[in-house]
Amino acid sequence: MKRLIPIFLLLAFLGGCAHIPLHRETEKLVRTKTADYNPYALSSFIDGVYADLSQDYQGAALNYSEALAWDSTSATIYAALGQDYLRIGRVRTGLKLVNKAVLLEPENPRYREILVSTYEQLGNFKAAIYHEQILVKLRPTDLSEHYHLASLYLITKKNEEADAEFNKIYGLSGKTPQTLRRIADFYLQAKKYKKVIQIYQELIQHQPDKEGNYLNLGDIYEISGDTTRAVQFLEKTLTEHPSFAKVRQMLSDLYMNQSQWNKALALWQAVKDEDPKDIQPYLHIAELYLAEGDTARSIDSYRQIQTNFPDNWQPYYNLGRIYLEKKNFEAAITNFEKAVRINKRVPDSWLLLGLAYLQKQDNSSGEKTFARALKVFPNDPRINFYYGAVLNQNKKYKEAVAPLQKVLQRNPNYVDGLRELAFAYSNLKEYDKAEETCLKALKVNPKNLSVILILASVYDEEKKYDKVDQLYEKALQIDPDNPVVLNNYAYSLATRGKELSRALQMAEKALAKEPENGAYLDTLGWLYYKMADYKQALKFVKASTEKREPSGEVLEHLGDIYSKMGNTKKARFYWKKALEKDKTNERLLQKLAGGRA
Repeated sequence: MKRLIPIFLLLAFLGGCAHIPLHRETEKLVRTKTADYNPYALSSFIDGVYADLSQDYQGAALNYSEALAWDSTSATIYAALGQDYLRIGRVRTGLKLVNKAVLLEPENPRYREILVSTYEQLGNFKAAIYHEQILVKLRPTDLSEHYHLASLYLITKKNEEADAEFNKIYGLSGKTPQTLRRIADFYLQAKKYKKVIQIYQELIQHQPDKEGNYLNLGDIYEISGDTTRAVQFLEKTLTEHPSFAKVRQMLSDLYMNQSQWNKALALWQAVKDEDPKDIQPYLHIAELYLAEGDTARSIDSYRQIQTNFPDNWQPYYNLGRIYLEKKNFEAAITNFEKAVRINKRVPDSWLLLGLAYLQKQDNSSGEKTFARALKVFPNDPRINFYYGAVLNQNKKYKEAVAPLQKVLQRNPNYVDGLRELAFAYSNLKEYDKAEETCLKALKVNPKNLSVILILASVYDEEKKYDKVDQLYEKALQIDPDNPVVLNNYAYSLATRGKELSRALQMAEKALAKEPENGAYLDTLGWLYYKMADYKQALKFVKASTEKREPSGEVLEHLGDIYSKMGNTKKARFYWKKALEKDKTNERLLQKLAGGRA
């Protein structure tokens, strides 16, 4: 029984994973007791198969070499050994061995497949074509072989040979339209536009009512740089086939690209006049006004569409987009809310509604909107991402984890999702998870400043200051004038009382870029505190509280400054206010008990 398992695996492996055929030589190796085979060659060959399965290609090559020592007539062994030499980069030897297999079994197509693939990768198209031509003879009805040979002819600019091969393919396939389209794709990849145009002209003759052929031919004219001919062709097509809606859209787009607004408007006006109950031409006309730069007329058009089609979500959605771009958030929200009431199954309406609330600085309503959207689209990655992000902004870090994890289940390398998840873990003081998540993100994008700053803050909390400094220095190399990097690094140095002069320069540089930033004012004030200039410290930290709602940390800074200035009453007042924001802060409790910073 012990020997049966390897032989079974050998058969399965040779039939698939190794891409080596189970032909005559293999049959010799696995015959019954009465067969004439060398058991040592078989044993070494099986060991090679096991090594290949483990991706130990050097070990496999060694075993196949031993097998050849016992049986030098087996094409299968030569091919297996040659393929492993190719895998480990010993190309010359690998090719020699596979060619030996071909000499032993010249009609075995699988060995030639290895040669074609290898020669093609090496750019030796002459050799690849030689073996592919033989493959075509060995498999005369296999269309994939003919296609491969034709593509090799195209690559080597053997255009007549390619044409002849494609004609064979067309005949073998029964002259189907699908074959013609596939042949056109090959010519298109080779940028043989005249040939592609000829094929689609032929397809249109065979299938005059198939709109896709006209669209493709219009595309080819445009790709080849002949936009004028594309327009003329589509105009003629639309005259002959006025029901071709996609052709009309394509022609309209071409008119728009050429700023021929009147022609584009005339296209849709004609459709509107023909069927006033169809909303689509009205929408196209309103969008054309917007593209032309006449925003006011576009808005009027969308309002009229809302009046004529009150139960259609599209004019509300489109008008919401315009107002959002104009930063008229109230009007944008009104229209998006109407759009989702009419049709809740449009994820973009929910997404833009939530973003409108966020841009309006109404994070609470933004959070509620994304929560509502997730009831309709629980697995939408964009909605989950923004929901997690706004939960972070609203300091609901624990709740933010689940939607962000859902985003990353679909796309584990989404750096923005990793950043937000790391931010949540950091604020939950789950520093190991935060570090792991940041490192994943930096593996994808090593220069992402947001992730670098989060990781630096994690190491700061863990007092891994060497790593903190390394990260900030890296960030400065990436963007030496970034105010967030300058401020955060300066504050980190300030808290440690390290390189205060340099930290002061960085803090001043950050504040010069954003003079109204409360966080930057506090950093500068805290540096003056560390340098025992309490008057300046008080000036900047108090200014910080006037620019934004002070955090517990900033209030604690005020208390510490007043303590150093000998004003115990004010010091205790601000420490108590800080404690209201951070009720478990042991440092504050100690200060209140002792009365000094």
